[in-house]
Amino acid sequence: MSAVRTCRSPDESLGETIRSSLYGPAPWWLDRPEKPREVLVAAMVRITRGPVATASG
Repeated sequence: MSAVRTCRSPDESLGETIRSSLYGPAPWWLDRPEKPREVLVAAMVRITRGPVATASG
C-alpha cells in the first residue's frame, strides 16, 4: 500500500511543494563538491522565490 498524503489546505500544499522541491539540489551538490555553497543557496532561493511571493499575495 502506498503512503499518499493529502494536504488539508492550500498553504499546506504549497509548503509540501516547496519542501519537496528543495530535496533535489542537495544530492546534486553532494555529487559536485567543487561547486561553492553559494551556487546551491542561489538555486534554492530561486526555487522558493515565486511560490513564496504568490502565497503572501
